[in-house]
Amino acid sequence: MSCVTHLPPDTTLIQRLAGFARLHDLLAGLPEPDRAQALAALPLPEVQACFGGEALEHITLIQSRLSGQDYQGAFEREMYLCLCEGEARMVVHELQHPSRRMGQLHFSHYIHVSQHPVSLADLLASQEGCQRLVGRLSEMVAYTAEHWAQADAVVFWIDGGKVRQLLFQQDRLLPAANPQRDLPITLRWSKPMVVWNSLGLGGVMAADGAFPVPCQYAYLSDPHGGLVEASLQPLPPVQPPVAPDDFLGYRCQMIDCTSGQTVNPSGHPALQGSLDLSDGVFVALVDGSAARPLMGFMNRQGQWLGQPRWADVRLFWHRMAAVQCPLTRLWGFVDPHGEVVIEPILAQAGVFNYGLAIVRLASDPAHEVLIDQQGHPLSAPWNNLDTGPNDTLVAQDDDGQWALLDSQGQTLFGPTTVPADLDDEHKAAHLYRSHLAGRKAKAQALIQANLQTSGPLDELAKAVQVRSGRDLRELGLWMRRVKVERAALPEFWQSQIDPAQPAHIGWAYPVTESTFNLEMEVPVVFIRHDGQEVSLGVAWRDVQLEAEPSSGQKVG
Repeated sequence: MSCVTHLPPDTTLIQRLAGFARLHDLLAGLPEPDRAQALAALPLPEVQACFGGEALEHITLIQSRLSGQDYQGAFEREMYLCLCEGEARMVVHELQHPSRRMGQLHFSHYIHVSQHPVSLADLLASQEGCQRLVGRLSEMVAYTAEHWAQADAVVFWIDGGKVRQLLFQQDRLLPAANPQRDLPITLRWSKPMVVWNSLGLGGVMAADGAFPVPCQYAYLSDPHGGLVEASLQPLPPVQPPVAPDDFLGYRCQMIDCTSGQTVNPSGHPALQGSLDLSDGVFVALVDGSAARPLMGFMNRQGQWLGQPRWADVRLFWHRMAAVQCPLTRLWGFVDPHGEVVIEPILAQAGVFNYGLAIVRLASDPAHEVLIDQQGHPLSAPWNNLDTGPNDTLVAQDDDGQWALLDSQGQTLFGPTTVPADLDDEHKAAHLYRSHLAGRKAKAQALIQANLQTSGPLDELAKAVQVRSGRDLRELGLWMRRVKVERAALPEFWQSQIDPAQPAHIGWAYPVTESTFNLEMEVPVVFIRHDGQEVSLGVAWRDVQLEAEPSSGQKVG
């Protein structure tokens, strides 16, 4: 590992940052709510003394403003107050190149980042400016005055939305005054992290302060799977419009965080944003000189996974990635080894979630269906199919009627009409409430019948499909008193349970829902002879409901 930091010395910047640290120390003894007002009231000479008497009008900070439009509509808001140009370049990079998620290479939301210089004098002239400055000063990593005097270089990183800094002296990382509070947890876990130097260039720093990847890159992603995306040239902001097959401005290198070596072979550039969370798998181009090259998946050893023969790809999600055939423009799916699992027979491909995906078949592109990981349709074709609340699906048929489906594509409620003035989200909620009302009414009728017959609960649980703790609560079974024959309990617990104490459906801390298979067993809370609660799973056929006490109060 190289110990060269490639950090440009900048004593002028260090002295100015030390001035901000001294200004923070002046206010540190006051309660946080009072610091902005105290800052506004500080005599001018006292503030200037923190900066060696420099005029406040000459001390420039940079405000970053984010504006644009997302799914909630247009927005504009101040994001960061940066103490120097290097910080500001890092912030703009982070805002313009957010991490991709949900298996998509392309964003649909527009953002714009702008920078606005502001002098320290201007900030101190208003209460709002003082509040912003106090908040920014509180983010600074605490160093002793001795370390500020020794430092000759600085790097920055963003920690949970806060801009922080680390000091160096002759390529040696200086210790923070309170490392448990101030140092990034990544370093405390001995993992590499991305930092930016005073010129706004990024690199990867190891826990010992060495730089396996020097600070020389205009674009640098967060590490995933031991790799980072890097480019010596600035890359365009990630925002629409980006054509699905236009990657000319989004090519980069893939670099190993430990060795600093470039992973992707020469002539096979990687795609910015394609470094997935799937153990260092990324998308690379077959011919980097082509305008619209074929592409495929590559591992962290620089080896192709399967044949790189696709016109377009999506990132892996639940171990499946969509790929597009260049000849037919139809979609299929590959596994993490790059092997084709579902041939390109789809006009449109969604992402797999717990083994299922919503797609449009090439044989019927007007309708959506739910498929499994073998490509077998599980649901009837619908005009529109989307996710709904609580692991359900919402579907619309060709007649414009709506239905609620379970996670396997089977109809739970409908098809029926819904109020036309509802948007899609509220239509889904309307369908779910209607389904729940009918299901709850059915459960209440079965509960009353069960109380009269004193029969086991297995037929009731099967009829209303109890699958989760949410089902128990929604159907009125939670906290219901029950009777369990002693012989149905494990032998150890038969002597531990107090038969005189009532039992009820549910579980008690620290037991959680994950302990039980609710399709096979009902969770029951018993009282032991010592008065402590114990939660056990009992087969539905061995549990009977008991009438509640006449007072109407439930035990538990």
